Amino acid sequence: MTIPPQPPVTPATVGQWSPLTVSVLALLTFVVALGIAFFLKNDTMLNVLVGVAGANATTVVNFWLGSSAGSQKKDEAIARMRPPGA
Repeated sequence: MTIPPQPPVTPATVGQWSPLTVSVLALLTFVVALGIAFFLKNDTMLNVLVGVAGANATTVVNFWLGSSAGSQKKDEAIARMRPPGA
């Protein structure tokens, strides 16, 4: 059994995975912060941590579902309308 050749990793390929990677890390941070806050109650620092992690999670959701996603689709549509070489 031979393994088919894999396409090379280019900056464009890495750029496609970057938003997803950051999003997953932000959401995992939020879940971990909630878990820590649940077990260690009434700690001011944990309340701040949960607030910051919650804000990051909100930003991630807004990126994928909010105006940033619409803006990205608009940019892609404009790029498709551009003549080659322009």
